[in-house]
Amino acid sequence: HMDKRIGQYAFIGSILLALVLGIITPMAVINQQVSEWLISILVVLGVLVGFFNVPEKQKKEYFVAATVLIIAAGIGQSANFLGGIVYAGEYLRAIFQALLAVVIPAVTVATLKELWNMSMAK
Repeated sequence: HMDKRIGQYAFIGSILLALVLGIITPMAVINQQVSEWLISILVVLGVLVGFFNVPEKQKKEYFVAATVLIIAAGIGQSANFLGGIVYAGEYLRAIFQALLAVVIPAVTVATLKELWNMSMAK
């Protein structure tokens, strides 16, 4: 049960940190070095989420949702689109980019973990 709690706390913490980072980054209240550290923390939280917080019964849905988000971000240039929205655009862009700093490592770890489990199954 401790593994589940670690994953849950990592998920909640990563969402909150991504929202805070997305709000304060466009306001330039933090310097570049602090921003880089916070993004690094998001990546670590994403790894924890991917390792501990992907429910066994919902793996397929998790992988589909995460993959769609990543594809939309890359191909659809979602961050650039969101950045163009009047008044809130820069904040939405920064939040979206911070969320991707969590989702990409989370889905990568969860996928590698699943591939490992499938290769070890007899």
